[in-house]
Amino acid sequence: GNKDNVQGCSEARGGRPRQPCHGGVVAEEHYFGVLLGDGGPRGAGVALFAVPAPFTGTCTNEHVPGFVANADAILAKCDELICFSVSCPYANDGWAKAMGVDQSKIKFVSDVDGSVSKAWDVTKDYSGDSLGIRSERFSMVVDGGVVTSFQVVDDAAKDGEWVLSQL
Repeated sequence: GNKDNVQGCSEARGGRPRQPCHGGVVAEEHYFGVLLGDGGPRGAGVALFAVPAPFTGTCTNEHVPGFVANADAILAKCDELICFSVSCPYANDGWAKAMGVDQSKIKFVSDVDGSVSKAWDVTKDYSGDSLGIRSERFSMVVDGGVVTSFQVVDDAAKDGEWVLSQL
């Protein structure tokens, strides 16, 4: 995961994320506008981590807690911290509440029909786990609409530290 290896989350033109498809994204479009636009209120960019599904073991016990532990440090260096998944917003909201996550720090964004994940070329088939097509577990830093760091996550528990090191 480095600036030269943005993998499926970019097109050849300067690391820009692909434009999300229209429709299906129930999450507030503001978040995708920040990702694809000129940054947020401070212009300091966005840190986004994607999980396959809410209420699943690794996501709940390793991935999100690593970002909860690093949220203040990450937010000191960027405008928003987003947890992204192919799921419904009601499941994401319930999951965040069940974990006691401060949603003013970590925004939970739902790609309801998987169209954003498909457009970004980060889908993965989890049918063997009864989840169907979801987003691959990845993280990225986006600044001014440009993906500056991207990785497919191997160690969910340490992803928050990795993202912090990229800011």
